[in-house]
Amino acid sequence: MKKAKVKREWHIALIFLLPSLIGFSIFYFFPFLNMLKISTVDPVTSRFIGLFHYKDLLNNNIFQIAFRNQMVLMGLSIPLIIVISLIIAVLLERLDRQKNFIMSAMVIPLVIPTASVLLFWRILFHSDGTINTLLNLMNVDSVFWLNSEMTRIVIVIMFLWKNVGYNVVLFMAGLKNIPKHYYECGKVEGANEWYLFRKITIIYLMPTTFFVFIISIVNSFKMFREIFLLFGAYPHLTVYSLQHYMNNLFIYLDVSKLTAASILLILSIFIIVFIFFKLQSKLIDSITHL
Repeated sequence: MKKAKVKREWHIALIFLLPSLIGFSIFYFFPFLNMLKISTVDPVTSRFIGLFHYKDLLNNNIFQIAFRNQMVLMGLSIPLIIVISLIIAVLLERLDRQKNFIMSAMVIPLVIPTASVLLFWRILFHSDGTINTLLNLMNVDSVFWLNSEMTRIVIVIMFLWKNVGYNVVLFMAGLKNIPKHYYECGKVEGANEWYLFRKITIIYLMPTTFFVFIISIVNSFKMFREIFLLFGAYPHLTVYSLQHYMNNLFIYLDVSKLTAASILLILSIFIIVFIFFKLQSKLIDSITHL
């Protein structure tokens, strides 16, 4: 009787999931399988050539530079945005007034038109722009923010400005789900603020932090539109990313190599997420033993 009930529940669940599964299969799963096929054939003769395109990419110096730049940008921007967003969320949680107003103001960058944003950054970081003008007033030489190694810093600042508000909202939602009596019990036992933050806040925010980590990876790739319009198809070599490389492959209609590069990108993101997922429990243990 129990098995029949479980089977019936599975059938009901499958019926409700069926539209989503069909949509996922049509628009994601089957196209991905087609990508795998395209990446292993010759674009002219459609002859199966195995992993030739993958080997060619991995031995390509430009692809190596683009991949390294992508990982460096993610390594700089994602930890920064997680730490900054968490600090702001914790500070906002302690406010009684103007909390909603500040949170609303912080997500405004998500809805501002891209053209307006680009104009703002050009005015700010141009060779004769606002920042260099202030530097000159302090007898400091101008910096070529938009065409030098400092361009990487500009991209990180743009990423933080655009996405930190959204992550703050996510952390605020996570903070609201932490039972308040945990903090009250800790204070009764004499725990200080740092101890409560380390033993309660960080631990119970770990699922939210994991979600913010995933969202931040996705949002880091969404920045390509602003980067492309601001710096062009061939920016400074230190910020030439995988999306620049794939965009240029698309211009030359090298579809097979483009799909191979896309799959390598997806695989690298999957590996990063998998490693973070495996380290999640170890991170919690290390934090609790601090």
